Amino acid sequence: MNLPEQAKYLIRSIFYAAAGVFPALCLAALSLFLMAGGGFGLLLSLSAWLGTGGLLLALICPPSRYTSRISLLICALLMVGLIAIFPLLATLALNPNSATRNLELLAIIAGPTLIATHYLWRAMQLFTACERRLAGLILVLLLVVPGSFYLTRAAPPKQVIHATAKTDEISLAIEEAVPELTPSMGLSYVLKLPYNAIHYQGRTYKPLHAKAWLSTPWTGYPSRYLVTESLRANPASNNWPQQITWTVRDQQTNQLMAKRVLWRRSLTREWSRDTPNGWQGDHAKDFIGSVLKPGSRPGGDWFEYPRAEARIETLPTTKSIALATVNRRVSGCKSSIELGNENSRDYVQSLNPDWRFESRHNIKQVFCLGTDVYVLSSILAEEIYVDHLNNAGHFKGHAYVNAWRNAHREGIRFKHASSLDAKQGSLSLQLDFLREWPTTKITQVAEKTVRLHVEIDH
Repeated sequence: MNLPEQAKYLIRSIFYAAAGVFPALCLAALSLFLMAGGGFGLLLSLSAWLGTGGLLLALICPPSRYTSRISLLICALLMVGLIAIFPLLATLALNPNSATRNLELLAIIAGPTLIATHYLWRAMQLFTACERRLAGLILVLLLVVPGSFYLTRAAPPKQVIHATAKTDEISLAIEEAVPELTPSMGLSYVLKLPYNAIHYQGRTYKPLHAKAWLSTPWTGYPSRYLVTESLRANPASNNWPQQITWTVRDQQTNQLMAKRVLWRRSLTREWSRDTPNGWQGDHAKDFIGSVLKPGSRPGGDWFEYPRAEARIETLPTTKSIALATVNRRVSGCKSSIELGNENSRDYVQSLNPDWRFESRHNIKQVFCLGTDVYVLSSILAEEIYVDHLNNAGHFKGHAYVNAWRNAHREGIRFKHASSLDAKQGSLSLQLDFLREWPTTKITQVAEKTVRLHVEIDH
């Protein structure tokens, strides 16, 4: 081999290693997680490692320098690797937006694919007609094995919809035949649908908007349509030991209106023939909504809090904020209204009359002014979500306001409303922003104290 040929070989080897072998090793290492599921996952991981071995051999054994038998073996290994990587390629091809958002993943997949394809193309040019036919036969056999496995594997059935109906009221039941299994949909996802009433476990839940709901004791009057989520052991597959079945039934005629099945291995590994990707709780909710269509369409404010106009007035900074001060989260309310906690989520509970307010945001404080109840929720320190009810549990409105733009980027982690006043069409809140929460021994100085004037329709 002369010097120019040695230089070309060295450059090609470095390119193969950087663009092909190293990314393939990363993908093969990730495929080890699939082996825990056995079956198809084990076969996919083994194929990934065989393909990586083929790329490594292609690095040191170019088809022009060795016998055709070695080249044919390398081609077979590369074809195994290409079959293993095909599901990822197909996923990115069918979801162009996902591909553009994951350019690093695209580069990792494209490198080994292009190197393997280039080697196969070079080898095919050197093969005789008989060797090409043999390579084609190997490819057919390699496709038959996973194809047969795929076609004969146990799989959940597709959803069936026999009838649909419009309604504003449903009942929800969760049947747990296996202990400690958690619902995939449950009440939390159903509450995203704009039904007027959802009866569940002795209470009637009324979605106020997409982010909050109110519940009262169920009067016991049955609704016509029953949605059941059943959690059972899966008799059809050991690899997917949990089976979740949703059924929709017309209790007046006893007609089964629809059925949908999901298989689950863990909370993050779920499989449905109808919706293989994404949050399965959301997919199940959409399935229920397609069968039992909410009678009234949600308005423009249903999905998001309407943004309120606000004016910020800077006040002298509060110098000493004690733990007892920020722990007073309920202000001005009689003893019948308090904050409760269930499953690490706070809620507002009225004892007389009995109603409960819950939100998808973190409830921070509650203020009572006469017969009005204002609930302040947030996720970041800069934002405030306001829900307005009266003391009888009737919903009066909601709004969102940004109290300090990009406060979290400046290290502000907490806020506390020391007062809230309401006038016709507006709210006034005094807010203290804090970097650290006070303790029993240490008080804190507010980073900023403001009065927030919010224009809000009552």
